[in-house]
Parts: sequence; C-alpha cells; structure tokens
Amino acid sequence: MDFSSYKTAENKVPVEVSAKHIHISKKDADILFGPDHVFSARRQLKFNDVFVTSDSVEIRVKGGSLPNVHIVMPFRDQTKVELAATDIFKLTKETIFDSEGKQRQFDVEIVGPKGRLKLDSMPLVACRHLHASPSDAESLGLKDGDVISVVTDGPRSVVLNNVLVRVQEGAVLTCHLDTDEGHAAGISREGFGFVIKD
Repeated sequence: MDFSSYKTAENKVPVEVSAKHIHISKKDADILFGPDHVFSARRQLKFNDVFVTSDSVEIRVKGGSLPNVHIVMPFRDQTKVELAATDIFKLTKETIFDSEGKQRQFDVEIVGPKGRLKLDSMPLVACRHLHASPSDAESLGLKDGDVISVVTDGPRSVVLNNVLVRVQEGAVLTCHLDTDEGHAAGISREGFGFVIKD
C-alpha cells in the first residue's frame, strides 16, 4: 500500500521511544524509598515537570528479575510498571498475549532500597499512544480516545495500528513507542511519523 498521501506536514508527528520505567504513587514511594526521600532528575522529558529520576527499583515477575528500572515523576494516583514485550519474555518466558489475543496480567514484586511491595494482576505493556494538546488534536482532526494508525518515516518504515490518542492540556505532541516497537521501526530514541485517520 502507498502511504505517500499521508506523509504531509499537516499529519507529521514526533515519535519517541520509551525504555522500561515505572510510574509510582506517593504511598508506594514511601514504602520503597522511605517517606523523606527526595527524587532527583536524571533526564527531563518534554512534558512540563515530567522527568526520569536517578532512582531505580528491581522488578520481579515469576522468579525473573529486572534491575535498574527507573522511575518517571511526578507521582501518579496508582503505581504502574511499563515494560516491552522482550522484557516480559526475559522475565517469564511467556508472550504478552494469550491464545485468545488478550494481554496477560502478572503478579509483580517491586523492590526498592527501603522496602518492597506486591501488586496483583497487572498488565505490564502499555498501549502505543499519541499525546496531544487540545490545539494539536484539533489541527490533526483528532479527539481524546480516538484509535488511529501512524506510519513511521525512514528506511524501516512501519505502520503502527491501534494507537490511542490522549488529549491533555500541556501535552507535547508525541507518539510514544516501547523499545521493541522502536527497534522494529529503526528508531533508537526519536523520529517522525504521520497520522493515518481512515
């Protein structure tokens, strides 16, 4: 199929690859790091006040261990682990989808320097998604909750289906992929794609 008609300036969006990380609640941070711990920024992200911390935890699933999983701040209402399918296979020797095409959920143990906690039945691979401000969404003809496709640019161009649109004030227009998806598209950190709406 020829996607050249979609590859226009109006449809162009930045694509960014997110490595394994964890979003954390204040309550769980107190357990893992202690109530007085101050998280320092390792790398600032494009969103206002969003950064990767210098602090990390160990993720344990089904006897497998994944160390040095960094935390993305600020605090969230609920703790959420975000890994790639390759990470899941390293931990469990299982694919992320079962025979019916449903994403598997796993019991997770998170180990920090001051404590540990267990979370039951969590999906560990986030859906690919496009962040957009209300003005960006309007320009692209999108609304919050839309599911679109994005075709990436470059010699290993791929079509990414089932991209969830997340519209939020202050968001910076970015399509987020995990490392597996980024490698497939030949994108190591940042690249570009084009929105396909029909």
